[in-house]
Amino acid sequence: ITGVVGYDSVYEEWAAKARLDVNVNDALSLFVMAGYGTDDDWVYSNYKPWNGNWAVWAGGSYKFSEKATFNIQGDYAEGLDGFDGDWGVAANVDYEIVKGLHIIPEVTYTDYGTIDDDGPGAEGFGGFLRFQRNF
Repeated sequence: ITGVVGYDSVYEEWAAKARLDVNVNDALSLFVMAGYGTDDDWVYSNYKPWNGNWAVWAGGSYKFSEKATFNIQGDYAEGLDGFDGDWGVAANVDYEIVKGLHIIPEVTYTDYGTIDDDGPGAEGFGGFLRFQRNF
């Protein structure tokens, strides 16, 4: 169990997050995290990067082999007054090609409930291909 609290002295607002990690077995690990902030707008916030006062994240990892791990995460944020909440899902596979060299393709989907549903950027898919070298 971990937690963190942040305070912005300029805006006089604060936020906190708590996270629970559980290793179910050698292959499966899960987490859940919740956050709360006094300001419901993230635009001017250096301490709370979500809309609304609260947000929740959950996800897990499953190690298929010594080289391949599947990761998935979902999130939901309360959203601003009068709008639906924001939510998203991300999934990737971390594959270690050789010791210390990873390739990680990821896909994401996000629905910004705070943006007009007919406007651009209200929802969408994304993705990237990451190459990571650990020394």
